[in-house]
Parts: sequence; structure tokens; C-alpha cells
Amino acid sequence: MSDRRMQGKVCVVTGSTGGIGQAIATLFAEMGAKVIVSGRNQANGVTVVERIAAAGQNARFVQCDIGNDQDCERLIQETIQHFGRLDCLVNNAAATDLSGQDNKTVTGMSLESWDVQMRVSLRAVFYLSRI
Repeated sequence: MSDRRMQGKVCVVTGSTGGIGQAIATLFAEMGAKVIVSGRNQANGVTVVERIAAAGQNARFVQCDIGNDQDCERLIQETIQHFGRLDCLVNNAAATDLSGQDNKTVTGMSLESWDVQMRVSLRAVFYLSRI
């Protein structure tokens, strides 16, 4: 790909161990960014990084549950320690695995599932954006 708009930028993409996040991380790497692949699944994250590296681009995996404040802080700290700065944050992660039992409708959702949704979909976005 000849588009190098992200050349030299350092980008964190949450939820990039698969799906849309993986596609974003891969595209940013193709455009010249140094990418932090982030998510809970270490095996998937390592695979994404290996694919990016095999294409000659620069990526690193940081395992992170963005519903956990300490993990969020560590994600940003490891990014800066490894690449020296952070230029771009893509808040892509979502709470999609809620054991499938009660996340279909509001009336069927437990308070615990609601709290997970709010921590991952709102609080983490706010928290990561201000660190």
C-alpha cells in the first residue's frame, strides 16, 4: 500500500485481537504506523502481531482488559515505554461476551452485565482518552 499518512505515528487500538479492531490495526500498520495491538486474548493478539510483522510492519501486543483501570494505565505506560509516545488511540473494544444469558434486552439484563457494558463501553473510553 502506498498510502503512508500514518508514517511514524504510534497508535493503540483496543479490541484489536480480532474483527474490526484487527482490521484497523493492520491498516494503520500498512500506512506506516507503529501499532499496539490490545485485547484480552493473548493468543489472538500474538497472531495479529505476527501477521503485521510478517508484512514488514511494526506492532506489539499488550494484553489488556479495558474494564480494569490498572490494565488501562499499563497499556498506555507500555506503549510509551516501547515506542516513546502515543499519537493515536482507537477505542474499539466492546463488551460483547456477557455469557449470552441476559444481554439481549434491557429488561433481561442483569445489573452485573450493565456494569460491564458501562465500564468497557463508556468508562474505559473516557479513562483511556484522558490518561
